[in-house]
Amino acid sequence: MWQCPKCGREFKNQDQNHFCIETPDTIGAYIEAQAKEVQPLLHQVRDTLRTALPDAEERISWRMPYDRQLPLDLIAEIAKWCYESLC
Repeated sequence: MWQCPKCGREFKNQDQNHFCIETPDTIGAYIEAQAKEVQPLLHQVRDTLRTALPDAEERISWRMPYDRQLPLDLIAEIAKWCYESLC
């Protein structure tokens, strides 16, 4: 177990990326808080979702790391389906 020296929380992974005090309240703040090397991927996902769902409202409801090539077409189709199913 690794313990964050700033907040004291314990994690399974060494140097686990997390928010010590406050979670971000916007997507932009969330992206900016991530490691520099993943920010371009997150911006790409955000742009893809904005293109696929121009009227959708951005919200933060959960966090999930992703470390593989992003299937942007699939993400867009899933987002469209979810949005249309809930409206």
